[in-house]
Amino acid sequence: MTQPLALAVTALLAAGAGQVPAYERSSAGEGLCQYWPDPASPSVRGVSYEVGDPRATPACRSGGDPVDAIRSAFDAWSAASRAGASVPCTDMQLSFQGVTTGTATGADGKNRIAIRRGPCSGSHSIVPPGAPCIAAGTCADDLGCWDHDRLVALTTITYRVSTGAILDADVEVNAGDGGDDGEGFLVTCVDPPAPACSEERRTGCIGMDLRNVMTHEVGHFLGLAHSDLRASTMFAAATRGETGKRVLSADAVEGMCDIYPPGGAVKTCGSRAEGCSTVGAKDTWLGLAALALLLRRRPRQHTTTPA
Repeated sequence: MTQPLALAVTALLAAGAGQVPAYERSSAGEGLCQYWPDPASPSVRGVSYEVGDPRATPACRSGGDPVDAIRSAFDAWSAASRAGASVPCTDMQLSFQGVTTGTATGADGKNRIAIRRGPCSGSHSIVPPGAPCIAAGTCADDLGCWDHDRLVALTTITYRVSTGAILDADVEVNAGDGGDDGEGFLVTCVDPPAPACSEERRTGCIGMDLRNVMTHEVGHFLGLAHSDLRASTMFAAATRGETGKRVLSADAVEGMCDIYPPGGAVKTCGSRAEGCSTVGAKDTWLGLAALALLLRRRPRQHTTTPA
């Protein structure tokens, strides 16, 4: 029998200390936080992911290979190291499993990066009138369109509510650029020091940098929440031309290395008893958490983490 699903809204839980600013962990409710569990038997700690075929969508309107940009974002977290250290302070390995033609997201055991090529609805919709997916509510997965609010990217986590253990994580990127009066964002793979894109200049420039966006989203993928610090990799806003999130901030490094320490157990929050005592959740119940990167087009349109 299918078990009920619990919908969790992103919350902030301070978990860091010391010389660097505290990092924030994504909540699983009742004092629990989200994390990838340690392997059942001694082995390399790791999580795999696959990338939806970027040739089927305009993953980057200008610049290099979008798959390379996405892989670089994941690699930055696996290589996290504290200031002055020469080796990573985590043994979490994020493993690229290749390119797939699939565009679906959801709790299917496949951690997928899906590039959405245009809106599912509205005046710029890429969905043909009368398409069967409209009634079925499956256009995003069937046609690779964007079916969320005005965001540049969204990470959806499926986790076990009794512990916070992550079971599945998917990232969607809103790359259906329709101009400032349309839908989507001008996503690029151009490296600095290129100028920021504008409505007049749309090639050879940096729009919403895919590597910048994905480095932030991988933080959510790993169980980190938004930060109030503007300099943080996990700050929830950015503008065209920004590439600063490509490099992990000190709080992001601390989070990665504290939660997934080399040779040590994953750092959890609370306990199963604490997490279940007030809600009566069974160990098989799942929760869903959607964590959005709220990037906007203009410099003064920064947003903060939704409560």
